[in-house]
Amino acid sequence: MAPSKKQVKDVLSQHNLFPKKGLGQNFLVDPHYQDKILQCIPATREDVLLEIGPGLGNLTESLLERAGTLIAVEKDIQFCKILQQQFAHYTNLHILNTDILSFDIRSFLNKHNIVRDKIIVFGNLPYYITTPILEHLVDHRNIIKSAYLTLQHEVAKRLSTAEGSRLYGRLSVFLQFYAELTLLATIPPEAFYPAPDVRSAFIEILFHEELPVCVKDEALFFELVKCAFSARRKNILNALSTKPFLGLDRDMLRTVFERCGLDPTRRAESFSIEELARLADYFFTKHNRRRQ
Repeated sequence: MAPSKKQVKDVLSQHNLFPKKGLGQNFLVDPHYQDKILQCIPATREDVLLEIGPGLGNLTESLLERAGTLIAVEKDIQFCKILQQQFAHYTNLHILNTDILSFDIRSFLNKHNIVRDKIIVFGNLPYYITTPILEHLVDHRNIIKSAYLTLQHEVAKRLSTAEGSRLYGRLSVFLQFYAELTLLATIPPEAFYPAPDVRSAFIEILFHEELPVCVKDEALFFELVKCAFSARRKNILNALSTKPFLGLDRDMLRTVFERCGLDPTRRAESFSIEELARLADYFFTKHNRRRQ
């Protein structure tokens, strides 16, 4: 059974510890949301599960009883010591005192001969480094089957929203290019100790086996996306003209849009990933021709 708010406070007091706001230490203590999250994670004895920031192990024991192997990555050394004491009798647990952003998942699996096709990731992400962690998971997507993450509700909405929404932006395109995202639950601040200032959301990320949209050059595609959303109040032509994309002037950019059958007076937020990919591929072809 996952710890209650009182139990979490007692453990912290016993070790003379306090939640560190700078590390995003907010512990989920509401049993309703603890159960809801656990029900959503499809871990079995055949799975390797990576837990980001287990903290005091609020959900770790339940995960240990379901997964074949659990890798717990915790940045706080004091929490690692508590976890090691609490779960010393488990043989399927690896506790690592490290930063998830510097953790090479693939190398660790190979080094310890943990053989699985792909792993499942779970974590309550510190709000201040959500984007870097998501980028890190994308970099390891070839060995990650799915991820189940708690993060700021506003960020979750941005990640999952479609084109046409004011929330749709660079991060939306980035994650949706590589994965399918589903918002599974909205979690109120009072479900945590200490309570954060904002609502949270629990999401599922399923990485695509094959990308639904193929581009000729991913780096160029994301450079286009970055430039397109750099000035959200401007239409996409003006945004790309501010710092001429690939050295193309305004008239040349307008011609590209005409050749692609796209209206350059639309804002970037109205463009689907497929339309942005079409633009990027045309730019790629045109740019290579100019270099030859």
